[in-house]
Amino acid sequence: MRSLHSSRRVLLLAVAALICALLVGMAAWPHFAAAQEIDPVQAAWQKARAAGAYHFDSDVIQVTVPMPTVTNVGRSSRTQTLHLSGQTDLRQRTLEMQLWADGGSVVQSESGLAVKMERGRSLVRRQGPTGWEEWQEVEGGLDGFAPHGDFLAYLSAVRNIQPHAPETRALPGRTITFTRYSFDIDGAAFADFMRDQMEQTLRARGELPPGVQLQASEYYRAMRGDGELWVREDGLPLRQIMNLTFPEQQNEF
Repeated sequence: MRSLHSSRRVLLLAVAALICALLVGMAAWPHFAAAQEIDPVQAAWQKARAAGAYHFDSDVIQVTVPMPTVTNVGRSSRTQTLHLSGQTDLRQRTLEMQLWADGGSVVQSESGLAVKMERGRSLVRRQGPTGWEEWQEVEGGLDGFAPHGDFLAYLSAVRNIQPHAPETRALPGRTITFTRYSFDIDGAAFADFMRDQMEQTLRARGELPPGVQLQASEYYRAMRGDGELWVREDGLPLRQIMNLTFPEQQNEF
């Protein structure tokens, strides 16, 4: 639970090996013919969304640093490592995964935390002595990892894209060729994207009156960072790496 709540106080969110093949349900993406006219990072994101669903494995490092204030004298930074594994269905707007923190092991599923998102709600549960406990709702629990259930959502705010030379690497039984694209993350653009997505969700539920608009989050607007997207020869994402710095909250950043 603490690892989910602390996502809003993250200094560094490094998400690696985010999208690992197994993309299914390849369907036509509206207006995807225009993908050639946009940058390759956006094109890869659109193609992944056209697939409708994907499996993922992710490693996360969270570093929380106390502000240099009198009340924080003697406090040191905290580092937490997480591993996430699961799948997301963008059409149904659902996500299910397990999360292992620090000493947890993927071999022992009971050492992890089950997490899911459905109908815009984030839910978590642990496995107790007699089995899985009841689902409990967490406010904004997945926003730092998978905004609106999509681990690729940060690509909505990429800027200054730099392509690198194609690379080929050997994997068990096969080789794979991909191109790395490095970029910066625009916090203001991401804040606007999150606002627009939330407005769509609330309007679909009938919870946002006509003509009413939400304000973009100042928290996300102050976010900054950079990253990489590895794109396969077929145009699908292979790996995503994000380094994100979030602003101070509750006397920590």
